[in-house]
Amino acid sequence: MENWYLKIILFRGILKTYILSSKADRSSYPGYLAQHSLFSQIPSLRADILTLDYCYTTPPPAPPDLRMHSLEGPIINAWFGPAGTVSPLHTDPYTNILCQVL
Repeated sequence: MENWYLKIILFRGILKTYILSSKADRSSYPGYLAQHSLFSQIPSLRADILTLDYCYTTPPPAPPDLRMHSLEGPIINAWFGPAGTVSPLHTDPYTNILCQVL
């Protein structure tokens, strides 16, 4: 993933360049949307997602140096990209669930 880089573009640019374009080179490093409050920008998209009861369970506590404050509800994020999208290896400071929608 040494060719990974950050680029800020409009959402319609992501759709046009990386998702809908027949010329998009999907064999190399596809672009994707991450670290963005997508549901604040497109609230109707959030309405399409159900929050599972499992999100309200109490997982084992994190190590003391990784603990976060208590939340009133789950944090819901979205990553948006074409088939074959790969995210750089990373860790998160809290327990989470990843769901892929195809």
